[in-house]
Amino acid sequence: MSHPETPSPQVTPPREHRWGLAGLAHRLEHFHLLLSYLSAAGMFMMMLPTVVDVCGRLLFNAPLRGAFEFTGLVMAFVIYLGIPYAQTDRTHVRVSFLVERMSLTTQRSVEVLVQLFSLAVTALVLYATSAQAVYSVKVGEYMYGSTRFPMWPSRVLVALGLLFLGLQFLVDLLRSMAHLRQEKPGP
Repeated sequence: MSHPETPSPQVTPPREHRWGLAGLAHRLEHFHLLLSYLSAAGMFMMMLPTVVDVCGRLLFNAPLRGAFEFTGLVMAFVIYLGIPYAQTDRTHVRVSFLVERMSLTTQRSVEVLVQLFSLAVTALVLYATSAQAVYSVKVGEYMYGSTRFPMWPSRVLVALGLLFLGLQFLVDLLRSMAHLRQEKPGP
């Protein structure tokens, strides 16, 4: 006897919800998953020149020029494109031993405050990094070392990663507020 399958949370939202909060959140979270795949590809891009550099140093006493600088620039790509999905998937480090002892309504209230604070801090950092990214693009900022590398792409990717993290915090805040409203008894 077969049992009907229950839809997973990753299924496309029903037609009437496609442009509501649920639909937009679904699209944003799917986009964050794609960003995490790009982040993983960036890890591979960091590994290749590092391996070639180490082998070149050990076997031929000839390091790969620019490997260190390239790895440093790609690291920003890896970190900041992966952070939004970590928030989407709730895999950030959380210290919850105090919150777990609270009532469910208090936990929901604390969650709203944490999301609000996280959104505010992310917005401030986004403002500062965006200003730096715009300046970096305007002046064509480069990193000098054994090889000259442009820094502006990394600065722009940091700002974009923070933008998507902030959007995820906003979605999480709205969800937390909706859960809190459901918990509170009516008048």
